[in-house]
Amino acid sequence: RAYEFIRQGQNPNEPIAVRHPALTGGRPLLVSPLLWAVATNSRQSVLTLLGHGVTMGRPANSRAACLADALGNTELAALLRRLAEGIEVAPCRERKTGDAPLVSFVVPAQ
Repeated sequence: RAYEFIRQGQNPNEPIAVRHPALTGGRPLLVSPLLWAVATNSRQSVLTLLGHGVTMGRPANSRAACLADALGNTELAALLRRLAEGIEVAPCRERKTGDAPLVSFVVPAQ
């Protein structure tokens, strides 16, 4: 899917609109394609996006490893941290109890 997205001329660093019963709590959100690939546990999409210009240091992508951790995908989290080595990324913050996984990583902390 990521390859088709890029092939159609989409910028892999620009947010996309998503909505999912579990991942967003049914709420529409704008997320980076990288966060969406992490949320949907698509390692291949993550690698495709990274290979086509996704910037790990962008605020929209900076919590991708934290999201992978929160979803229990430690292998993907480790890969993202290795790829972001030397890049300043946002620190992980705790997920609010009851929040859908993506909500905690997209909506600013209050």
